[in-house]
Amino acid sequence: MFVLVTDRKRSRSKLDYSAAVAKVFLSEDRQLAVAMSGSDLAKNLGRRIVNLWESKQWPERVELALEEVGNEEFTKYYSSHIRERPIEEQPRSQLLIFDAKAWQLYELHSCGKSRCETYQSGYIPIGHSENLALFFSERFLGIGNDNERIASMSTLKRLAAFTVLTAARLNPTGIGYGFDLFTFDSKRAIAEQVSTEERSSLKNAVKQLDQQMDSLIFQNDSSSAIDQT
Repeated sequence: MFVLVTDRKRSRSKLDYSAAVAKVFLSEDRQLAVAMSGSDLAKNLGRRIVNLWESKQWPERVELALEEVGNEEFTKYYSSHIRERPIEEQPRSQLLIFDAKAWQLYELHSCGKSRCETYQSGYIPIGHSENLALFFSERFLGIGNDNERIASMSTLKRLAAFTVLTAARLNPTGIGYGFDLFTFDSKRAIAEQVSTEERSSLKNAVKQLDQQMDSLIFQNDSSSAIDQT
């Protein structure tokens, strides 16, 4: 099982903060998904990677090819500004590329010199990776946890929705406007987008779960629980 979840908030670099945008590109055969975070550079990179897949020329050495594409797009998009901008203002982008056919996940960082890493399991955050909401992913999926207990897609979807929606509360200027969620089953190996109705149901479930956690933590008899630890 694999899920890919993103928020829908436009990049901070845009003047219009109100519009929601899709941050996942899918190939026509739905076997490749690219999630993006960052400036328009990320959007250009995402489209080019999908085009590379659909051209039937997907490389054998994927990491090197993706790094090369990242370097080319970075230079092309900001060729007249790279040297003029201080390093903290240079464009940055992060992408997750999931090849469902090979069941392989790639993380591509592009900021001058691109870097691509490969994963076959685990959870990989991009974008506002310093956000405190990642505590929940670390708590339930991090080192020391029994990940075999996540035996159903519904559990994984609920955790993904909880992480993004909680992130929007903790960092409303950078994350928000709902979420998009895509699921992959190893038997079919294609992306399935969660419907509007199911996203609404997940949102309500997350809200109820958050209220339950709040109630349990701040209940009147919390002192007795502390005494037992």
